[in-house]
Amino acid sequence: MTLKTFALIAALALPARAADAKKAPVSKARQKFLAGVLAHVDGDDAAAQNLWKQCRAEAAPESDDALDCSLFSEMIEEDRAKSSKEDAPEAVKAYRDGVAAYRRKDHPAADKLWHDCVSAAKAGSRISHNCLAAMELTKAPASRKPAVEERAQNDYLKGLVEYQKGDYEKARLNWKLCVETAPAESRSASDCQAGLERIKTLFAGDAPRSTPTTR
Repeated sequence: MTLKTFALIAALALPARAADAKKAPVSKARQKFLAGVLAHVDGDDAAAQNLWKQCRAEAAPESDDALDCSLFSEMIEEDRAKSSKEDAPEAVKAYRDGVAAYRRKDHPAADKLWHDCVSAAKAGSRISHNCLAAMELTKAPASRKPAVEERAQNDYLKGLVEYQKGDYEKARLNWKLCVETAPAESRSASDCQAGLERIKTLFAGDAPRSTPTTR
C-alpha cells in the first residue's frame, strides 16, 4: 500500500454534527491511532509508528481504522526523506502555534491554526502532512452522519487526495460533486467550495490540468 494508490488522509474534513446525532463508541484501534497522532505532534515518531502498528493489528482488515493507521505510518515515514527547506515559514508557524494552542486545551484555536497551515503549505510537503495529521486531534467525536453528508465528505477527501497528487482536474470534479450534493451550510460544502476557489486561483481561469507530483 502506498500513498499513490490509497487516500492520503482519511479524515481531513471536520464534518458538522447534527444536534441529535448519537455518538459512536471509539474503538481501541481508533484510540491507538489518535495516540499515535499525538505522539507525532509531540515529536516522538518512533512511538507514533509503534502505536500505529498496534492499531493495524487490532483493527478489522480493510476497516477505516486499519487504513488510517497504514496511511499515516507511510506518510510520516516518507516525510523523513523530505527537506524542511520546502516548508513555508508561515505554515511552520501556524503548525507550532496550533500545537501550543492544543496543549493549552484551546482546541478550536488549534484547529483553525492547523487549517491555516494546510492552506499556506506546499501541497505534499512535510509541514502540510504534519498539519493534516494534527487536525485529527481536533475532530468532533465520531457520530452517525446522514448518508448524504457522508457521501459529500468522501467526495471532499477524494478531491483532497487528487489535489495532493497534482491531479487538479480530478480534484475539481470531486469537489464540484461535493458542493452539488452536500447539505447547505455543512462543513463539507464549505471545504469543497474553498478547494474549488483554490484551484480557480491557481489557474486564473485556465482549465485545471493533471500535473502528477514527481517523487
